[in-house]
Amino acid sequence: MTLEEFRTHRQQTINFYGQISAADDHFVCLLPNGVCYAVGANGSRQCEVSKWKELKQIFAGTEVTVGLSGDKTLFSTDREIELKSAVLKGITMATCLTATAHDCAVVNDDGRITVLKLPDGESDPGQGYPMTSNIETVSRWDNVISIACGKGHIAALRTDGTVLAAGDGALGQTDVSGWKNVVQITASDNFTAGLTESGHVLVTGTGSPEWKSLSEKTAAWRDIIYIDASSTHLVALTQGGTVLDTSDFRYMSSWKSMVMVAAGKGYTLGLHTSGKTYYSGQLPGKVPIRYKKSYVNFEKIMN
Repeated sequence: MTLEEFRTHRQQTINFYGQISAADDHFVCLLPNGVCYAVGANGSRQCEVSKWKELKQIFAGTEVTVGLSGDKTLFSTDREIELKSAVLKGITMATCLTATAHDCAVVNDDGRITVLKLPDGESDPGQGYPMTSNIETVSRWDNVISIACGKGHIAALRTDGTVLAAGDGALGQTDVSGWKNVVQITASDNFTAGLTESGHVLVTGTGSPEWKSLSEKTAAWRDIIYIDASSTHLVALTQGGTVLDTSDFRYMSSWKSMVMVAAGKGYTLGLHTSGKTYYSGQLPGKVPIRYKKSYVNFEKIMN
């Protein structure tokens, strides 16, 4: 699958089935009608998304949720991000930090990255400010089509299938200079992963003991069409609609006909063709008892 084919397929999937996005403390579901729901911790209002309408894309980061509408208006549970995005035009993708709500950035139609929120005081790559701490480097990147970040680093996918990265690379998570033919990227605190045109998965940043086996597990993966990372694991969707995972969560081996996956801290989500969101692992926050099933049907339960 070429880069253009991947982007077309991804958007068609969102338009028809919706989208799921997971963070350490909450997860979000976008329905095909543009309505968004969130479940999990709400200490920073990250689940207060019920008034958002006509969304085309969502992203869940720790303590924050952002959404992009059809007219390229950026919604956020962080008011400061919303105010700064009001003056931007041509937004194509939004992403924010998966550790705190200190950073948020967008990729514009011109292929440049704009950082929307700057934290107060001093910051460094090791304190959870991957975009702000590397703003000079990031602002020079061009031909970018998507971005992903961990607690201390940021990665960007370019139109030619190469990847750029900046920030904390102590574990090798920014060693992406040799990557080619990449169609999607995702990142966690300790690693960066890329999906290639051939359906293989590239991983860098497995220097810490708990991640030494990550590359070994993903090396055998084939026919992958989408990947997502959390602070605890990496999950992949195959062309046949099954789900692969580097964790030891139960039940996913029986999942069939999935169209999208999302990884959160200690859990995995899978969006089924029926519109149900399946999960495995421990859902975040104080999840109501009615969610204690193998799946969540947002259209029936949340309305």
